[in-house]
Amino acid sequence: MERHGFFIIGTAGHVDHGKTALVRALTGHDPDRLPEEKERGITIDLGFAPFQLPDGHRAGLIDVPGHERFIKNMLAGAGGVDLALLVVAADEGVMPQTREHLYILDLLGVKAGVIAVTKRDLVDADWLELVKEDIRQTVTGTFLADAPVVAVSAVTREGLTDLVQAIVRATDFLSPRPAEGWVRLPIDRAFLVRGAGVVITGTLWQGSLRSGDHLEILPAGLSALVRGLEVHGEKVTQATAGQRVAINLPGVELAQVKRGAVLVSPETFQPTTLLDAEVTLLKVNLSKDDFIPNAWSGLQHNQRVRFHVGSSEVLGRVRVLDSEKIPPGDSGLVQFLAEEPLVVARGDRFILRSYSPVTTIGGGWILEAHPPRRRRFRPEELKPLLVRAAGDRQSILSQLLLEAGPPFVRYPDLIRQAEGTAAEIWPFLRQLVQEGEVILISEPVGATRLPPEPAGKKVVKGPETAELTAVSGHEETEGFRASNGPGGGRAASRHPAPDEPEGFSASNGRGNGRGTVLGLNQPAAENNSLTPERPPSPASPGPANFSRLPPIWGTFLLAHRENYRQQLMEIASYLDSFHALNPWRPGLPTEEFRSRFFPNFSGHLFTNILAQLEIDGCLANRGKLVARPGFSPRYSPEGLRLKNALAEECLRQPYAPPTIPEIISRLGIRVKEGDLDLSGKGATIINQAELNQNISAMVKALAETGELVPVTDEIVFHNQAIAAVKASIEEEVSRAGSISLAQLRDRLNTSRKFAQALLEYFDGIRFTRRIGDQRVLFRETKEGDSLRGDE
Repeated sequence: MERHGFFIIGTAGHVDHGKTALVRALTGHDPDRLPEEKERGITIDLGFAPFQLPDGHRAGLIDVPGHERFIKNMLAGAGGVDLALLVVAADEGVMPQTREHLYILDLLGVKAGVIAVTKRDLVDADWLELVKEDIRQTVTGTFLADAPVVAVSAVTREGLTDLVQAIVRATDFLSPRPAEGWVRLPIDRAFLVRGAGVVITGTLWQGSLRSGDHLEILPAGLSALVRGLEVHGEKVTQATAGQRVAINLPGVELAQVKRGAVLVSPETFQPTTLLDAEVTLLKVNLSKDDFIPNAWSGLQHNQRVRFHVGSSEVLGRVRVLDSEKIPPGDSGLVQFLAEEPLVVARGDRFILRSYSPVTTIGGGWILEAHPPRRRRFRPEELKPLLVRAAGDRQSILSQLLLEAGPPFVRYPDLIRQAEGTAAEIWPFLRQLVQEGEVILISEPVGATRLPPEPAGKKVVKGPETAELTAVSGHEETEGFRASNGPGGGRAASRHPAPDEPEGFSASNGRGNGRGTVLGLNQPAAENNSLTPERPPSPASPGPANFSRLPPIWGTFLLAHRENYRQQLMEIASYLDSFHALNPWRPGLPTEEFRSRFFPNFSGHLFTNILAQLEIDGCLANRGKLVARPGFSPRYSPEGLRLKNALAEECLRQPYAPPTIPEIISRLGIRVKEGDLDLSGKGATIINQAELNQNISAMVKALAETGELVPVTDEIVFHNQAIAAVKASIEEEVSRAGSISLAQLRDRLNTSRKFAQALLEYFDGIRFTRRIGDQRVLFRETKEGDSLRGDE
């Protein structure tokens, strides 16, 4: 395996078994720093020492207290351990805290370790072999089952070389901590240094630190500036994941920082008091000296416990979700309700200890850091947890997107939920996209290849993107290409569920290279477009990590296929209803559509969504309007008569048209006098309120089709008049070089009010440009021309 450059070795073992003496012998440093520790000769709190290995690697060595009264101090440092050094004294053998420390490290997921049998100079060879055999039986079934057992003496230094070589070999089994992305450092010490201020220490779990970085201390929400960094007493400009770090944080009060707080990148983590987890209980009762299996009743629902994660200890209650209680030695799904805020992430390991008497009862790992409150014994509540507990990252990503619901999720937000880096998550996400389970919108929309791989990372390779064509029955429908190909041509065959909405049909793409597509047979008015359930089609962690990836990654939008299908159905149904209620109007205003369906997306992200929806045959993008594909305004005979009457009123005096209120008044009078029959039945009695409403709706519809052109809130010109005015302006500018408001007024034989409204309209659409009291054609102006002047 890849050799890890920086890692933490943690001692473990019973009190007075020689852990501290062994650390001194290995490193030349005394990890005991408190006067009380030196006076009493026992370790009370965490101690630290640098450890230079012969292969050139440098480790941090954490010495933990072995006394049962100080287990919580031991736990504050155990969460950052990469490699365990279990210490057993040869003259005493395995003791209670030997077992408890072993179980704790096993529950915390430590993967590698070495066993040191200390004080070998105090026993003979036969006794030493008996102790080794006892140790091997004790570690059976744990992560140390195959660990080397090395007998040493800190006094005579016998066996120290062999122990160091065993540690070096054990480092081959360590996985590197993520050095990129978010910073996360659980604080285990905080103190004042005269002239410098507050200094905090801890093991850097992930990310990299540099002098000058702006960070955040949670759960207090304090801003912090890194002024100085030290690694094992040496000043550095940068620290990397896996190192023990001391950090000077000016401007922070010591009273504001305590053990259990976490130093993180800004806006990356949020404190929580509710989390989902999988718990595994010990088979033995560590409060009993005899360690008889099943000597306790297990974890009860709503039991109060001590929850240890990172360097923190928090009281809370455990809600057992999938059973009445969890028996000793068993596992179960729980929801933990903390009495104080915690800073955790999915995948973090924790230890549970009973409230009273205090003893270790089990541990586990966090499945969800910010879950909803879950109901017990509900399959729909347990399913997401079972997916997470299975640990398959691809399934977890799919579940996260499914839970997110419509609309789309930004890729950075998914990465944040998935607890990884963008490059780590991408291979799993890419496979989901290729299999059609996840929809991804990327730039450019409709591309036929997946986005580039991050440098140095391998991603899962899939088949070349197949072109997808929506099908209705057995005929291909021209114009409904769904070739947004970031993804492969494979799609899982699909069978409609019994309760599936009517109108969905599946076309299995096997054998022809096409993906599975679902048609939505809910025609809008005279519209038979399809809404496909697209198979292949393409929010960690933080801004620092995204700066290392191509900028395009930040534009990714994702949705689970089922959520996307639901969204398409909702949009299609809404537009169908809109067209039915507004047959005169060519479409729904795009901004109104955005506010209803995608309020959190704007700019190019919303543009990309529109492009994808159009590719998938859900809608037609008509600039400022959206509509169902193929839809065009339809007029009943009454509507057509009203449309023609409106055009007639606007064209009576094309360059001095009546205002909208005047149009409403004139048409009302014509209807009452019998000059205009809108109903087609010879009726002369008209409901004025209904007429007003219909005229306003028709004006709006004709403005959207472009037949009428509103130049102000009340003045509306017919498009024929607008075209004629444009031609007149072009003619005058071509002849004289420019045109004034007075000249346009005279050419049109209209009033100043209408001439000014027209010119301001043409300025707004960049047909003309004002220079002084003249207008010129916008396309003929040069940079530096004055845009304003007094008339």
